[in-house]
Amino acid sequence: MTPGMYGNFESSDSRESDLFWLPEFDKIEIVEPEPPLLWRRLMEQADLCFEHAAQAAQGKRFSAACGLIVTAQELLRRAQSVQCSARDHLVLE
Repeated sequence: MTPGMYGNFESSDSRESDLFWLPEFDKIEIVEPEPPLLWRRLMEQADLCFEHAAQAAQGKRFSAACGLIVTAQELLRRAQSVQCSARDHLVLE
């Protein structure tokens, strides 16, 4: 290995600075994007469906409650897929 190939290996100080150099991680910030508007709307609609399902169950309208719960679950599945795809794209600043 030649001295100039991977840095100056003549002194131990320069060897440490060449081999153990790390970027300044305190200056790197991972910014997570805001949840997409679609995700927020899906979550709000699912929450609303669960509230209506609870009201329907209290009124002994069980088939309506079941339908609302199934609808809310589907909305949550869609919201989860939107959220997962949004999290794949983190931004470094």
